[in-house]
Amino acid sequence: MPRKGKAALRELMEQGHLHVGEELVCVADKSSGREESGRLEADGGIRVGDTTYSSLTAWAKAVAGGKPRDGWLYVRRARDNKLLQEIRDGVSSPPPATVVAYPAVDHSTDEMPPAIASPAPVPESDEARLLERVFRVSPAEFEVLVGEFLRQKGFDEVVVTRTHNDGGIDGHCMLRSVNIKVAFQAKRWQNNVGIDEAQRLHGCVAGDIDRGILVSTSGFTAGTHAWIRETRPKIVLIDGPQLAREMIELGLGIQRVPVLRTEIDEGFFRRLSP
Repeated sequence: MPRKGKAALRELMEQGHLHVGEELVCVADKSSGREESGRLEADGGIRVGDTTYSSLTAWAKAVAGGKPRDGWLYVRRARDNKLLQEIRDGVSSPPPATVVAYPAVDHSTDEMPPAIASPAPVPESDEARLLERVFRVSPAEFEVLVGEFLRQKGFDEVVVTRTHNDGGIDGHCMLRSVNIKVAFQAKRWQNNVGIDEAQRLHGCVAGDIDRGILVSTSGFTAGTHAWIRETRPKIVLIDGPQLAREMIELGLGIQRVPVLRTEIDEGFFRRLSP
């Protein structure tokens, strides 16, 4: 019997189709296109702001004003806009197995045909594992992380302000080669960052500040992206997946571990000969 609710989501996570912190989008009203974003938690719950829903259906009902509906048909995986129902159906209904023709067995020598190897588990991507770890740092630690990230990207004089009510700035740095001063804002959020945060940072780009960089562990709302396209402000958006990819390229927060493998020691067997 197929799993349901949290168990079904945990199963998809175990199989590598979803990961902790994965952004999910619930279509509140297909006719208007109104959406709500949430984050998948380790136990299979969905975190939306300060609320955690116990199932996709509970989330879909809340978003739709209590109307009965199956959340699997209304919730999508944000990174590829794929319905969770399609993902679940694809997992539960794999393509037909390839028929393998084995050579005839010679029973006189007790030889057996080769065993069918079990499919290797799909490993969780380095990007997903790193992003999940970044989610577990505190907001203050995330500001320091972003400062180190920018330093590794080639910025100079990186300073994290470490102050409250900073007016939209968590730190500043210089791109000395072109004499550009940059203010940055670090948002360790599970929900997508809205247009207000982007506009607040944009308001700080004045005087001796030439550019702004807004870094988030999540993503940005459709309204934020639309505003960026329309106004072309002097700020850059970096979402969680992009941050993780670039951290991996820089070797920041991740280390390469050599893989050990065993080989037959032919020298040992040769030494057995009298």
